[in-house]
Amino acid sequence: MIPPPFAGQRVPSALIASTDARVITQVTESLVATGVEVVHHAVDADALRQVLRAEPAGHLALVDLAMIGPHGVNLVWNLRGAGWHRVLAVISRYDNAARTQVVASGVDGVLMRSLIPETGGDWMSRALNGELHTGDLTVREVEVMRLVASGHTNAGVAKALSLSPLTVKSHLERISRKLGVGDRAAMVLQSLRRGVIW
Repeated sequence: MIPPPFAGQRVPSALIASTDARVITQVTESLVATGVEVVHHAVDADALRQVLRAEPAGHLALVDLAMIGPHGVNLVWNLRGAGWHRVLAVISRYDNAARTQVVASGVDGVLMRSLIPETGGDWMSRALNGELHTGDLTVREVEVMRLVASGHTNAGVAKALSLSPLTVKSHLERISRKLGVGDRAAMVLQSLRRGVIW
């Protein structure tokens, strides 16, 4: 059992906004395993509005963009404004437009629908503690990885992003630690596998 990360806090709560029964079941099980006691479910936009009006902001909101559609970015901003501590987005592995939008909206992490069964409860514990399993690179780190994946050198990345080569090197060192790999090729491979870049 994963130790609950909520000692001394009010009753931990979460929100799952999804129409996918598999996502709801697996995420709820992961939340309960990490010590979340209250899990609100919203299976459509009306239910989501009702939960947001009736319940105080909680620790984690997980939003399935298949349910929310093009309003996902606005919802992320609204959840942040309402005081939700962490916001994760669930998207399809090959939905490039959604990924670009949610990364820009400031989500704490992006979970690929197909990876939820593979990650088990560990991803939820890490998400609640701010150590995300997938999609845990910052927007700038994602930009750096995209350029590295397209063959840019550190100097090329620096020029493209108006950064110093030393700053690019620092970004790559942080990315390497987050992904748990040591060289550029492995960073690119892990980023692609996790859906961080596409």
